[in-house]
Amino acid sequence: HVALFTGTGALRVLRVEDGGIVLQDQFQDRVLKGGEFSPDGKTLLAHGLGQPGLRVYDTATWQPQATRDIGSRRRIVRFANDWLLLAEYGERVEALAPGAPSASARPLGDLFVVDATLSADATLAFLLTRDGEVVRAAMGTPPSLVPLLRDRLVRRLAVDPAGVWLALARQADVRLVRADGTGPGATLATGVEPVETVALSVDAQLLATGDRHGTARVWRVADRTLLAVLRGHDQRVAGVAFDRSGNRLVTASWDGTARLWDRGVLTAPAAGLAAQLRTAWGLTLPDVLALPVP
Repeated sequence: HVALFTGTGALRVLRVEDGGIVLQDQFQDRVLKGGEFSPDGKTLLAHGLGQPGLRVYDTATWQPQATRDIGSRRRIVRFANDWLLLAEYGERVEALAPGAPSASARPLGDLFVVDATLSADATLAFLLTRDGEVVRAAMGTPPSLVPLLRDRLVRRLAVDPAGVWLALARQADVRLVRADGTGPGATLATGVEPVETVALSVDAQLLATGDRHGTARVWRVADRTLLAVLRGHDQRVAGVAFDRSGNRLVTASWDGTARLWDRGVLTAPAAGLAAQLRTAWGLTLPDVLALPVP
């Protein structure tokens, strides 16, 4: 399934197979900031600026399981392994379980956070402050905060589910560093200013970026090779995400559309794709590139 969160407070969930709508909910009358599926796919969490701030859905029935007031100042909400990471418009970051009382929240420090991400098991959080500092938080009791680096050009960050690689989206490139702060990193030059969003595949073999010109790119992490340039959106790509299998990439844009890309096509040699086109449809690659974008 693909979940779409809109600026009008509406949530829609579509089936990947045929695009059919399985859930359409006017969650609230203000901007939905986003949401995430749980790693096992059994739960969908959505959050926004209105009330209620947080809603949890059961994906077996697509009925709301719970709602929660998390305050109108919550700018960032991340979800992994039944833990929420909450950051305000201001200097307060905390982690808590969706069903737990607020008293059980774990404060992660007084940091002005502009982006954050969690490892799949929720043992590690990575925070980006407005000063460009990247901080690793080990979610113990109490949490342990370790500054990794400072780079004022970093705009967004993403971590692979295992918490090994950290991708830092900058003005016109992406820095790839070890999440534990050890070893050399690498820079992937996108040539586009600026990178708006970044994601790593489940196996950490692929990295995807989206820019404000409506283009997404896919890279192979091992040798930093650019594999594909994905065009079709006509406004900024606001989000990129790989599914849990790592076989599909979803791109979402301010143009109101989401596009689904198959990993097999993204990583296949161009010559092989051209041969498939000729065999299946009797078309050359220039013929296909000349077709109007759907």
